[in-house]
Amino acid sequence: MEKKLIKKVFVDQANMLAVGESREITVFGEIGAEFNINIIKINGSSKESYYNYKTNTFTEAFVAANNLQVKLTNNSFSKVIIFPADTNGEVYSIKTIAKEPTTKFINGNFVDTKTITQVGQTIIAFQVPSTSTIDDNLVSLPTAVQSTGSTALSQTVTIPIAWTFTNTSSDEKGFGLRLPGLPESNEFIIPDNLWYSQTGTVVDGTHSSVFDITVNSTDKVVAGMELSGYLESGTNKIFVTAVSDTVITLSAAISAANDAQLTFKAYGPSLIKSIFGQEVEFSGFVARGTPLQKQVRTQTTFPTSNGNVTLPLSGTYGVGGGGHVRLEGFNVNNTGNNNLITTVSASSTAGSVVINYSGAELDSALTIPIGTKLNVIGSHQVITVTGNVKVKKYPDQNAKVILDTVQIITAGTADE
Repeated sequence: MEKKLIKKVFVDQANMLAVGESREITVFGEIGAEFNINIIKINGSSKESYYNYKTNTFTEAFVAANNLQVKLTNNSFSKVIIFPADTNGEVYSIKTIAKEPTTKFINGNFVDTKTITQVGQTIIAFQVPSTSTIDDNLVSLPTAVQSTGSTALSQTVTIPIAWTFTNTSSDEKGFGLRLPGLPESNEFIIPDNLWYSQTGTVVDGTHSSVFDITVNSTDKVVAGMELSGYLESGTNKIFVTAVSDTVITLSAAISAANDAQLTFKAYGPSLIKSIFGQEVEFSGFVARGTPLQKQVRTQTTFPTSNGNVTLPLSGTYGVGGGGHVRLEGFNVNNTGNNNLITTVSASSTAGSVVINYSGAELDSALTIPIGTKLNVIGSHQVITVTGNVKVKKYPDQNAKVILDTVQIITAGTADE
């Protein structure tokens, strides 16, 4: 008996989003062709499951309802399949099996297999370091901004970020927050290379002052990454120069104990993408200090001679010492480095600052009356970070992208 022919099996095999969807399977062939359709969900390392045509769900047990038997009564047959939501990312195998005694495919085979990949959803968290040298000087850390998206993202997602860093109000830690340099403006444009993603690994064996470190895994460790927490001669950063099997070669020798945790950071969008997979673009990121004023508590005269002058204020919080911050306002001479604050005696309502005064070029002494409001230059109680992140590709697994605020914000002290 001449076998009936199945000419074509069609189903949209484009990647399916994690939210799930319905897709139609169509089989074209000769009237009388007989076949079965089985749909198998391949659950990664878990047991596979099968589509139940009565319940429109996938079940682990294979029963009669998982097997769709068809005999063509015209030249085509169609069936809509409901694929469920699944954020893990799955592969579905659609098998059309010709009934061998009576039917075959036009190419002579007896089985046709189509696959559909359901892409997962992952989360990118944009955040500041969970621990840093400025934590104790802040009221709290800004909350991470999370974005969930498909690993098969087809269009750019823009995520606005607005973080606030507030200096704690206390005599011990309330010496303000500084941006890089001593800017006349209160802004710092944040470069892209201050964002990073990181990975960790564990040292295998004890190492003493060596360049090559053996670890338990080098996954996502590549040349160009920075070794966190280590410095060469106290100043120079240490980088990965090569990776081979379980050995990481560094740009400087270090000592590390067995089972010590090493953290490696990939700075900048290009390195982040090449290692971790997420493609992000940073737009318009800037750190701005909120202008700060302090009021003079006691009338003070600045002499024409050089020296230190103590200026009482009605509260000092937000003002730091060490020669990084100065005052500006009525009868304040800012020629050269005049009025750099060297020491702060902290108080919420009183206190004072010692100013390094070098105004010998003045013809007469200048008096600052009580109640005079002076602008604080170079120190802030509040700094905001704002900008937009454009996500062009989500990673295959959840990831963090971190802004290195330690290189942006410095906590002031009383005299350093």
